[in-house]
Amino acid sequence: MARHFYAMKRSIKNGAPQTPANYPYDTKDEALRQFHLLCASALAPTVDTDADAIEWGTIEKGMEEREYFNHPQPEPEPEPQPEAE
Repeated sequence: MARHFYAMKRSIKNGAPQTPANYPYDTKDEALRQFHLLCASALAPTVDTDADAIEWGTIEKGMEEREYFNHPQPEPEPEPQPEAE
């Protein structure tokens, strides 16, 4: 029986789930490569999502491995208080 592999990225941006990016593959090596590329991109300093979940697996058996990435947004700097005289 042939297996159908995939890699997938699920994201939350501004508190709302985004449409998952799903990548189908014929081999495990291709799916694993894409999984690691997606993990690397989730660690980039330019990430603008609140959180990402990256996984790979097979259509027949489901998810094999999943990694979670939380990207807390920095709090704005407080306004300087005027000095009392």
